[in-house]
Amino acid sequence: MQPLIPHMVPLQGTREKLQPTGVGGDLADARRNADGINALGHYLGADFVGICRREPWMGCSHDEVEGKPIPVYHDYAVVMLIDQGFETMEGGSGDDWISALQSMRACLRGAEIDGLMAAHCRRMGYSARAHSNAHSEVIHNPWVLMAGLGEASRIGDAILHPFIGPRSKSVVVTSDLPLAVDRPIDFNLQEFCERCRKCARECACNAITFGPKVMFNGYEIWKAEVEKCTRYRVTNMKGSACGRCMKR
Repeated sequence: MQPLIPHMVPLQGTREKLQPTGVGGDLADARRNADGINALGHYLGADFVGICRREPWMGCSHDEVEGKPIPVYHDYAVVMLIDQGFETMEGGSGDDWISALQSMRACLRGAEIDGLMAAHCRRMGYSARAHSNAHSEVIHNPWVLMAGLGEASRIGDAILHPFIGPRSKSVVVTSDLPLAVDRPIDFNLQEFCERCRKCARECACNAITFGPKVMFNGYEIWKAEVEKCTRYRVTNMKGSACGRCMKR
């Protein structure tokens, strides 16, 4: 599945402004547009959809290929979560051969949905660009948070949704289509993660901290040891990658 996702990158879209085509009727109503985009996301197979306004700090500063600065473009973003699959996860240990498979299945599905929604916006005359796990010009976690699809957790870089936890992959569509935005949510996860620590106990390589939050790059987070996590995932001889923090 993984080699197929980069083949979709050339279809992810553009940063340039377009002229509205009139397809879809009057698109000045941001609330109506948001309702339609939400419905489209669920129809295409996304499990959760949220919308937020773009802030300059939520994007990548430079292009990963040529190293050129990336200008701030598009005012809005549609954020979608793809559930990696409860039944699949229940059938594995978290660090066997199922973990990477369910991850890439969600990434592949997300890239397809992402590209279709961006193409739909462009057909109506509004610039839109898809951001998948194969190529993204935005940092997904801030968008997931601002679109009301979860909170930061002890796992570190993982955002937890109130219904499916960290068991998801995110995709983002940025666009200049006028959209009504959602609000960030608070379901008391910060207090819960302060006390629970189960993900830290279950981590096979002790990459998840038992300690308090720290300041990292200007943000207060529980900072996981990324090198430990990566080393375990890429050298795991009994499976492919790891998802024990999601499983447990």
